[in-house]
Amino acid sequence: MSVAMKILNALLICCISSTVSAQSVSKHNDPKSHPNLTNKTFVEKIAGRPVTYYLNHRSVGEIAKLFYKGEFAASDDAATFSVIDSVLTHNKDTHPFYFFLFNQMMKVSDGALAEYVGEISGKYLKKFPCEFFRFADDKIYGVDLKQWSGFAAFTLDGPDAVKSYIDSIEIVVNRDCPNEKGTWHKVSKLIEGAEN
Repeated sequence: MSVAMKILNALLICCISSTVSAQSVSKHNDPKSHPNLTNKTFVEKIAGRPVTYYLNHRSVGEIAKLFYKGEFAASDDAATFSVIDSVLTHNKDTHPFYFFLFNQMMKVSDGALAEYVGEISGKYLKKFPCEFFRFADDKIYGVDLKQWSGFAAFTLDGPDAVKSYIDSIEIVVNRDCPNEKGTWHKVSKLIEGAEN
């Protein structure tokens, strides 16, 4: 294949992918119609890697990349939920990026989207408490402990559920990241207060 044909093929693929990306955003996710539901925090690096590493990563979904770039507005739809669910992934390579996106979605969520964010934040904190504290200590993420605690408490129904939730996380913190007990104590008090 000649150089000219290779260049033409590359341009064609680029144009097709841009068209597909633009067409895949529904009117509910149009950033021009819903600017308050888009990412507004852009950073050079996440977890020591340039953001372009994640934007070019095959395991990062197209919607996630669009949300990061401010080209996708979060909504209570399957596309948004797929990005939110990715924070629960076990892929250590992409996890820091998905945490960053989830944290940004938390900042803009409301209504039904906020309910889903609350459910997932509770699951995340229970599943990855030590990682949460590590990310919360990194200013790049801009974690608001009070907001996270409120969202995590959202799906807990009553004092017994709160106690059970807190106790289960405390076991992991004591075992796996005892140096985070102070931060965990603060978060657990915020969860207790948010539930009341």
